[in-house]
Amino acid sequence: MNLSRLLGHEFYISTFILMVAIIVSNLFNYLYQVFMGRFLTPAEYGELLALLSLLYVVSVVFDTINASSTKLSALYGNRRKLVRKGSFLVLVAGVLLYFLLLVVSVPLSGFLNIQELSYFSLVFLSVPLGMLLSFYQGILRGLQKFGNLAISISSWAVFKFAIGAVLVIKGLGVVGGILGFPLASLLTIFLTLAFIWRRTEESEFENAKSLDLRDFLRFSWFAFLAMLFYASLWNLDLILVKHYFPPAIAGQYSVISVVGRISLFSTMAVGLVVLPKATRSGKNQKMLLKALGFTLIVLGVVLALYYFIPEFILNVLYGPKYITLTPYIWKYGLAMSFLGMVNVMMNYGLATDNFKIVYCMIFGVLMEVLGIMLYHGSIGAVINVVVWATFAVFVLMLLVIWRDERA
Repeated sequence: MNLSRLLGHEFYISTFILMVAIIVSNLFNYLYQVFMGRFLTPAEYGELLALLSLLYVVSVVFDTINASSTKLSALYGNRRKLVRKGSFLVLVAGVLLYFLLLVVSVPLSGFLNIQELSYFSLVFLSVPLGMLLSFYQGILRGLQKFGNLAISISSWAVFKFAIGAVLVIKGLGVVGGILGFPLASLLTIFLTLAFIWRRTEESEFENAKSLDLRDFLRFSWFAFLAMLFYASLWNLDLILVKHYFPPAIAGQYSVISVVGRISLFSTMAVGLVVLPKATRSGKNQKMLLKALGFTLIVLGVVLALYYFIPEFILNVLYGPKYITLTPYIWKYGLAMSFLGMVNVMMNYGLATDNFKIVYCMIFGVLMEVLGIMLYHGSIGAVINVVVWATFAVFVLMLLVIWRDERA
């Protein structure tokens, strides 16, 4: 395929637009991580990332709402009504979830060895706001307004970095790092909502399907389970390390995870495009192969950088104090690369209602948790467990998707 045909293909154009947005977003996410790593002590940095990992696990609710609103706006009509009613329901659910999380923050503080309960109340402020933002971004995604979605995604990361950096410089420490999240969500909500109202025309509602509430609830439950176990695969290791290791070692593992996740986040754009397009088209093996092939190329480039220049990457991002962690970077990046491929297949499975993908991820989570509980003698041992668990999920999901396509 020559360059003009490649650029002319809608799938690649959509993926490229979102990839640029995610690159910008990741840049500011990593600037945030690096800034916090440089301006906080290792113990404070470990606490911050442990708290944010809790938020990332809870953010499975965000992803569920995003996937559900994506499918709704892709298939059904009257999106203005969806915005009006959905906003109220999502916000109410978010407030209720916030207070529920406050209740469980007391035992969590003991498990994570974090004494300041106020940290939990602040970090969980992002939950209701994040749910609302995810709902609006999902509508843009379902409408396939990828340009507007790209601006929304990248703006959130810019706001988070700017607000968090200013507050930390002002002397707020961990609190300043946390507050960047809810305040960035609030600003991005207004921006995204403006895009939706501008883009939502009545002509878009013609020939749309009628909403079947039972189908919607069934899909939402399916999406929730898929997102829950997927998020667990790349967050539970950090939480378990915080539990089993001293604060300084846990902080080092946090650095490894931040750098290694570059490979995972570098291909997130592919999954964002696959879900709405496969929802419209149904099973589409050709599109799936294109998505997996594109993902594999990007991951190959990132892994090569991890393998050949890990010292340079660590020195640029964190300075010389973490240079001893270089042997672990490529291996953790390999684990996250497996999850990058899994992300593409998961979104395809969500679009085609392939519920078996959830079982693959449940198996992987159990393998990872039990493995770390048994083998946590060193950072290297934990990373080996994560590699094998993510590889197992990748292979199992590939087999499940392949069998479903042949059926």
